[in-house]
This record gives sequence, C-alpha cells and structure tokens, in this order.
Amino acid sequence: FFAIDFVGMAMILAAVVLISVKDLIKERRKKEKGVIE
Repeated sequence: FFAIDFVGMAMILAAVVLISVKDLIKERRKKEKGVIE
C-alpha cells in the first residue's frame, strides 16, 4: 500500500508541476510576443 501511495503522490506532484510550468511558458511567450509586436 505504501509503495502505491508513494507512486500515486509522485505522479500527482509531477502532473501539477507540468501544468504550472506550461502556464508559465504560455505567459512568457505572450509577454515576448507583446514586446516584439
């Protein structure tokens, strides 16, 4: 049970990190496009 819980939490944390990183990249791209235009 412990191993399954650990893997599950690790996958959830990884998903949250990926989503937050994608949002940051989108915001940076928008800012860069705005500056260029």
